[in-house]
Amino acid sequence: SPLNIEIATDGFATITEFLQGPCRGNIYAIVHTPLLEAINSIVRGSHVKYDGVLYPREYHDQSRELKAEVVTTLIALMEGSSVEDTFVAQALIRSLDLNAMLEYAIAQYKDWQSLREEQRKAKLDLDDRKLESMNKSIINTGFKYYIMLRSLSDYESEPAPGSVFFKLEDRSIP
Repeated sequence: SPLNIEIATDGFATITEFLQGPCRGNIYAIVHTPLLEAINSIVRGSHVKYDGVLYPREYHDQSRELKAEVVTTLIALMEGSSVEDTFVAQALIRSLDLNAMLEYAIAQYKDWQSLREEQRKAKLDLDDRKLESMNKSIINTGFKYYIMLRSLSDYESEPAPGSVFFKLEDRSIP
């Protein structure tokens, strides 16, 4: 909801701090909570149109910041994973909506492309610090989701046709 998006963003930043180190006890505890389902809900939501109301660009930017913090939390969860200890990676593969994550990564790339084209047509200074920062934020968030999926794919030996990991190997994805 637009009323608590900043609180959720701060909450995920705090959770990330508890996980980093990595702190295996905290990582295992988080995997056993409903947090992963909350992450699915956040990633699946467009957060542009909520309850039939179209929100301004600022809310769209806050939504992206929340999703960036969510993927940072997921990356922190993976810090303790290894070839010998696949528990967390397997739990994430089973629990997360990997298709929604891939769709979001692709959407961020397309948004970045579209925005850059609009900026070029408007003859804006693409080196302007504020504009450059916004553009980097968009593309970096998409890349973080892609990197997260790539990391998880290391724990899936035989990706099934049609699975997210199979799609990652498809070079036709934009």
